[in-house]
Amino acid sequence: MLLRAVFDSIDDAVVATDLDLAVTAWNPAAERTYGWPAAEALGRPVADVVGTPADAAEAGRLRAATAAEEPLRLHARHRHRDGSLLAVDSTVVPLRAENGTLTGYVQINRDVTERLGLEARVHQAETTEAVSRLAGVAHDLGSLLASIVANATVLQHRLGAEAPEIEAVLTAAESAGSISRQLLAFGRLQVLAPSLVDPNQLLRELAPVLEQVTGGDIALEWNLARDVGSVEIDPGRLTQVVLNLATNAREAMPDGGTLTILTRNVELSAGGPGRQGGAPPGPYVLVAVADDGVGMDAETRDRMFEPLFTTRDEGTGFGLATVYDIVGQAGGQILVDSAPSLGTKVEIYLPRPASGPRTASS
Repeated sequence: MLLRAVFDSIDDAVVATDLDLAVTAWNPAAERTYGWPAAEALGRPVADVVGTPADAAEAGRLRAATAAEEPLRLHARHRHRDGSLLAVDSTVVPLRAENGTLTGYVQINRDVTERLGLEARVHQAETTEAVSRLAGVAHDLGSLLASIVANATVLQHRLGAEAPEIEAVLTAAESAGSISRQLLAFGRLQVLAPSLVDPNQLLRELAPVLEQVTGGDIALEWNLARDVGSVEIDPGRLTQVVLNLATNAREAMPDGGTLTILTRNVELSAGGPGRQGGAPPGPYVLVAVADDGVGMDAETRDRMFEPLFTTRDEGTGFGLATVYDIVGQAGGQILVDSAPSLGTKVEIYLPRPASGPRTASS
């Protein structure tokens, strides 16, 4: 009776499974955490009720750890019944019969989504303050670069085609200018011009550019909802978001693969997708970019929105940081689902204006 009272009253989700990883016990906290009533969860594969694309790898780690009779403690990504991702601190221990035979596993899972979301927002605020200071320098640098480009162009015209050094100066100045512009945008010092944008139309116009960006070894798949609503955002910034994500996807698929671009109308509720990012309930447009590339490990996922962080040998690291900032300025949310060898899916939720947004068919 005492164990049953603890099982029913504990705030953490307690999930027991047999050796085939089918659910054999599911406490009230698990019902609240995952949205599945015990009657529907019992007997199902645990991957069906808490699953993410990384389940196969996690199951392998689980079996290896419990075979050594060691509790497994990990930070996992689980999924609510409504499809939203949960950040979970999980402890897994083996269940054994009196004779020592392994009969199953018990997971004690604590939902830390809100805590991590708050920590991420605090970290982002601190980061933005620091980059904003840098952006003041970037503004001055941009003015100097404009002068360098102007004078170099005059010299190039005077010296004619035999001026490779001048061409090198112009190329370097353009690269520096690109970094300066990204700093300005990230620091919110660059003037934006939001307007009502039809995401489908913008993506169709971008199609030839995306084909050039991804190259011939990567197949582009389009899954655009016909009735998708308009969103209020600077169209140049939305273009920058999609191109940055496509560039990252190309880098993640060095041997080729498939890049999928999707749009949908979605309605976010208090417990729906996007809630861990703090997006208020209401109508949104989902723009998703997914690849089947190398994916990201936990450490990379934790740092992917940091300015200057990059996994490449070359690059500024401003790509995803800029995407994060642009989406935030538009009042939206960005969610990322990724695991090693299982690809990456980036979901952008942009609010639809309440005053009757246009649709793709209008």
